Amino acid sequence: MKIIIDIIGVIGILYWLLTLFVLIRRPILRDRCIINGFTKYVLLLVVLTPFAMEFIVSNCCGMVSPRELVYTPDLYKAPDNQLSDTIRARQEDPSWLWGIYYLMIDPGNQHMTTSQPGRAVGVIMAILGVFLLNGLLVSTLMSWFDRRKERWLKGEIRYRNLKGHTVIIGSGPTVSGIVRQITDRKGYVLIMTSCDVETFRRELFSVLPESEHKKIILYYGDSSSEKDIRSLRIDASVEVYVIGEISDQDDTGACADISNMRCLQLIASCCSGMEGRITCRAMFESQTTHSVFQFSDISDTLKAHIDFKPFNFYEQWARNVLVNWPGKLSSRRYLPLEGENGISADSRDQVILFIAGMTRMGLAMAVEAAHLAHYPNFATKGIKTRISFIDINAEQEARSFISRFNGLFRNSSWRITDAGSYDSGQWHIPEGAGWLGDDVTDVEWEFIKGDIDDPAIRNLLSASAGRTETRMTVAVCSDNPDKAAASTLYLPDEVLHKAVQILVYQRKGASVIDSISKDCAGNTVYRSVHPFGMAAECYDKAVIQASEDIALRLSQAYAETCTALGHNRSSTGHDNTSGKQYKGKSAAAKWWSNIYNADTVWSKLRSINYKGGKISDNDDILARTEHSRWNMEQLLMRFRPLTLEEQKELLNGNLDKEALKGERMAHSNICSWERLKEIDPDAILYDKAMIEALPEVYEYTLTAHGKDSK
Repeated sequence: MKIIIDIIGVIGILYWLLTLFVLIRRPILRDRCIINGFTKYVLLLVVLTPFAMEFIVSNCCGMVSPRELVYTPDLYKAPDNQLSDTIRARQEDPSWLWGIYYLMIDPGNQHMTTSQPGRAVGVIMAILGVFLLNGLLVSTLMSWFDRRKERWLKGEIRYRNLKGHTVIIGSGPTVSGIVRQITDRKGYVLIMTSCDVETFRRELFSVLPESEHKKIILYYGDSSSEKDIRSLRIDASVEVYVIGEISDQDDTGACADISNMRCLQLIASCCSGMEGRITCRAMFESQTTHSVFQFSDISDTLKAHIDFKPFNFYEQWARNVLVNWPGKLSSRRYLPLEGENGISADSRDQVILFIAGMTRMGLAMAVEAAHLAHYPNFATKGIKTRISFIDINAEQEARSFISRFNGLFRNSSWRITDAGSYDSGQWHIPEGAGWLGDDVTDVEWEFIKGDIDDPAIRNLLSASAGRTETRMTVAVCSDNPDKAAASTLYLPDEVLHKAVQILVYQRKGASVIDSISKDCAGNTVYRSVHPFGMAAECYDKAVIQASEDIALRLSQAYAETCTALGHNRSSTGHDNTSGKQYKGKSAAAKWWSNIYNADTVWSKLRSINYKGGKISDNDDILARTEHSRWNMEQLLMRFRPLTLEEQKELLNGNLDKEALKGERMAHSNICSWERLKEIDPDAILYDKAMIEALPEVYEYTLTAHGKDSK
């Protein structure tokens, strides 16, 4: 029996040590225990404490015996000898456990101790009894627990010793998608929001597995408050996401974007004393705000402490849909614009993207498609990708879009036409065909006035889908999810059966479209219909990480070519020898150039059915395709080609090429491939270097992200 009591006593001691460790060193776990119900922990502590004290006293206090704790010669004597001799004969001294429990349950029995050591032990037992068994401090403890719980639920508790955690500033559906993808990391996920914390917690936990709830810490705070930002311990974190909070009154996201920039400034201030830079991914709702950071660097003050990586909800979703990656991403529901099979140099197929609705999502899909849809058959057969907008207000929206990308449309073929007289629309021919060469871009644009439900539009879509040399994708991008779903589901049969895919924008959720687009009892009418744009699924960590990894490798290939040519410039906008930034394109513009190049890697490899080994591009077809992509990328990023006068001055040595980029945002190499060989033959080596780097990129991606089945 003594052995069993000692074992329980050891368990009690360990439990006490664990309790003290949690109370002192693990405040987050302590608060979680309080919130989830501390009664069972206290009850277990109460039950084990007498056993723990019995083990300590009986094994460590040899000068004390049980008789010194509780003893009196008259303990079992009853008046008038009412107890039988049998009972008196069984009288024995109390055990350690009984004596300790006796003093704990009734501290008034101190007079029964018989020695100074016994009294000392008795006092300790009495005090423990007051705390644990007699409830003197129960009301105080309960009050503290209740206050602590209330503050925790409101997000008012702050933890000072956090480190190795991930910080998310903001709330909304996008946050849940980010949290789902980063909870596999070690460390906590700390989220600060200015919304009601209890409501947000319920919404967040409803979409997360219960096992991940314990990794989430919620703070209530203001992203514009330096005190609240400092409480996040960003200098000890591994990564920061600035999401912001968009109100119903600010549907453009402009106010949220301004708040996010203020937040970034505070983050930089809080990180001023740390070594290195913290990766900070900031989401901007406004496409204009986001595009600014694609060709313009942030201030040196921010850059010194922040590795700034912005993303935009709409552009990120367009990338999620249109960029096809290998490995574990190959099973995703979306296909690239060319479909499962690449477009070779011998193919006569044309890629056409119809976008119904010139909404923010529609514009983002168009811009991303223009970045991606570049194929070798343009170099061999002159076949261009076509991006066609369909909108009731197409003419008005087109003017806004064209003014936004003025340099692009001055060097691209485009037209505005009406659904009822589609073929009568007049094409605008690029201006600089003489000094820039023929066909600077390989994408043409249409703006069709009409609604996707109009008979004329439906006939146009059917005719395009029926052509054998057309690979057509339809993206329905109405901001009204019900209208978008209805327009999609009632598309002509020809479109439903022959389109590469039909995409329908559903920001609120994909359950309706998913329920009919997946095979059900052999019904495959809507097998090519896929929802996209769901708010909770915007951030795709795998796509972003793969893109950044490939961009770094392409950057290295660019830098090596610069060194070989003696330019001493890196792809990040710095001099390779001195480390100083030169007066050319910004580091941001070069970084995004590599990102967009990385997104097209797999379309290039599919076009030659690449399976490994060295790429033979003796006729420069892939290099010419890369140059066409680069031309489009520069025009979309607001760079423009040189005017005839500027080109003449540059060739005569009267203008500085780098100064043109930095001061006028004019790039001398935006021209046709044939013209480039005349004015800057060394520049084609950059395009070739990007193609020569593809095998290394391919092998790396297979190793890091899994093998592509296609």
